[in-house]
Amino acid sequence: MANVLYGPEELNTRVTGAARAVFLEKGLEKAEMNEIAARAGVSRSTLYRFAEDKERLAFMVASEIVTSISQRALVSQTGGTGFEKLAACIETKIAAYSQDLPTLRFLCEFDRRYSGATPNRDYAQDYEQQMQKLAAKSTQLLFEGVADGSIRCMENPMLFIAVLNETVMALLTREFVRDDDYLKQNFERNLGIIREAARILLASVKA
Repeated sequence: MANVLYGPEELNTRVTGAARAVFLEKGLEKAEMNEIAARAGVSRSTLYRFAEDKERLAFMVASEIVTSISQRALVSQTGGTGFEKLAACIETKIAAYSQDLPTLRFLCEFDRRYSGATPNRDYAQDYEQQMQKLAAKSTQLLFEGVADGSIRCMENPMLFIAVLNETVMALLTREFVRDDDYLKQNFERNLGIIREAARILLASVKA
């Protein structure tokens, strides 16, 4: 392959885009750096200068996904009470994952591999920061709802937010990380279960 020189921004876009495509198609385990380089249109040496291994690319892609969902959630929060904004934020999260099952499957595999064993590297810290920002949005809206009277006061609001977010993600994983034939028959049913669970949890704190 000809050694085409790209600027830092274009190189980042090419490599992360290629890595995301390969991860979503083949999963983390089967993805290979050679294919990522080919998809990105760069040489292997250029790819390894950009990212020394597949782990760094996996964290970069996961961070990009979480950032995208955070931005979508932010757009959903315009207008309404704190309770309405929190409900919209959770619905945005459900919609984002249920409409992009390959991304959900990638994140599930990513979580299984790195949960409880996050490497002490700069890219891992970036990912953790993005996850914290996403969780902070829900917490901010909860307190906004308490302040405007749309959400009742509770003894442990942080615990409620953790239960709400973890329940939604657990159900998304349980109901949608399935084979395609099952999903063709049960997609709407499964989506309804997740939305109803979120509705019940949110109703428990509505003032």
